[in-house]
Amino acid sequence: MRLSDILSNPVRLRIVQHLQIYGDATAKQLSEGLEDIPVPTLYRHIGRLVDEGVLCVKEERKVRGSVERLLAVNPERWSAETADIADVSYQFLMALYGRFERYQGEDPAKDRLCLRTCMLRLSDERFDEFLGEYASLLGRYIGSQDGGRTRSVSFVSAPVEDDDDGN
Repeated sequence: MRLSDILSNPVRLRIVQHLQIYGDATAKQLSEGLEDIPVPTLYRHIGRLVDEGVLCVKEERKVRGSVERLLAVNPERWSAETADIADVSYQFLMALYGRFERYQGEDPAKDRLCLRTCMLRLSDERFDEFLGEYASLLGRYIGSQDGGRTRSVSFVSAPVEDDDDGN
């Protein structure tokens, strides 16, 4: 099955995104990071991602009579389907668009509805450092139970051709 078809499911997309941001994780760690997804649903989608080769099992270890698997995004599957990345990106962006289109609030400023873009000119090493700091920042707020409202925050990164950013 095509990568874009597999990731068209929002739960599977969130699992992959979580692993891309935070690195390898067990199913239990994923359930703690994606606590709004029911555990049986999460396990079903993890199984599908492993079966389709999107995720790979990096390590297995016995824990209290069962086997715990350390999961990671399978780099071979991603590199084999780079042409499909445009479809995956399109689905991701259309999901965001759908949230904005369904917005029913009367005061976007009060509801903190926003779109932001900035250009960063960083070496790969500095960008990796930035991504690590971003993941750390998100980690401080994901799963927060302060009584606030649930918000969707997205991050998109893509290389920019020099003539696209005004240089």
